[in-house]
Amino acid sequence: MTMLLLAVMMWKKILFNSADALDVIKNNCQLSDKKKKLTTFRNQLKGASPQINEWWGWAKKSLNHYQISGELTYWLLHVLLPMIYWQQQLKKCRNISLKPFYEKALLTATQQYKNHALTKSHDNLQWTAWATWISSLFQRTTSAIEGRNGVLSLASHFSRGLSKTRLDSLTVIHNYHIRRDDNTTAAQRLFKTKHDSLLEYMVTNLVEFPVPRAHKIINHPEPLYLKIKAA
Repeated sequence: MTMLLLAVMMWKKILFNSADALDVIKNNCQLSDKKKKLTTFRNQLKGASPQINEWWGWAKKSLNHYQISGELTYWLLHVLLPMIYWQQQLKKCRNISLKPFYEKALLTATQQYKNHALTKSHDNLQWTAWATWISSLFQRTTSAIEGRNGVLSLASHFSRGLSKTRLDSLTVIHNYHIRRDDNTTAAQRLFKTKHDSLLEYMVTNLVEFPVPRAHKIINHPEPLYLKIKAA
């Protein structure tokens, strides 16, 4: 995992250097930044660091009750976890420019995993499941622009607000229908139990649709239209 942390620190340095370069361009070209976008960008970078530290702390604390040796702890955190992490990220990656970097990181992590002395004696489903769970806890996105909150925000802006009925419906879909790569829903991961299919539940409990409203027939006078009658 040291490799992962070094990669994060490297990209953080690159982003800060990019912000400095944009600041120089802004001053040289006398560009206005009334909304202080650069300041907001720098603040977001500072706020991302504690998130990584908290996740790394969760990974360490989750191993406390196993009562394992320091050597095995190191293998789990710095050998197995990086490989599982990059496997998941490569599977999710849709960016063509980022994919080669992910593939290179996964190749390095896999090679380190194969060459380590503890791999043969501790390669089992228990530790693989643990590494998969810890990797899934790492949140790489901001909820303001991605995920469920991003979808709701976008829908709210387009339709000028969401009704309570539509918001409740979207919440049910998010919790009981949308699935991750491991084919689990948010409700399954929270309650640790499998539930019925949302579509089957809706079909089973479907009631009759309300009858459409009867429209009133209104006769509008048409003085310019003369009906022809037989003599």
